[in-house]
Amino acid sequence: MIGGHCAGIVARRPAPLDGVVVGIGDAVPLADMATSFATASRVLEAARRLDRTGVFGIEDLSWRLAAVHEPQVGELLVRRYLAPLREEGEFGRLLKETVRAYLAHGQSIARTADALVVHVNTLRYRLRKFEELTGRSLTAIDTLVELAWVLETVPASDDHDDSE
Repeated sequence: MIGGHCAGIVARRPAPLDGVVVGIGDAVPLADMATSFATASRVLEAARRLDRTGVFGIEDLSWRLAAVHEPQVGELLVRRYLAPLREEGEFGRLLKETVRAYLAHGQSIARTADALVVHVNTLRYRLRKFEELTGRSLTAIDTLVELAWVLETVPASDDHDDSE
């Protein structure tokens, strides 16, 4: 036990257990275990912050590992994308969920409209309003990356704190 966590050396990736999160490092020679342990620790912390359960390595969390460990970038993205939506109240919440669905459906207007059970013109209107409020284009790769970052790493309960 290390800091209340169990650490171990395994020959292969462990099977997931219900409700348990496991961070794994790279398979390395015994002399390099400290590096692998550090990686596993970072992965575990990121998975927990992302409220995930299961077995995770770097390849599973990918860019999310960096996103979790760069809070200043996350704060910037909250100001850039979520703060303008907060000012819109319930409509802002609706726009955020619309954009989340749009990203989840591969930026497909038809699939997103179907998933949200709205007309495609309603969806287009919402996406246009999001772009107007944030000053960002949903066709720009930087916007898509930044939105994925902020929507993935900011807990839903935190991104619309109306107490501000």
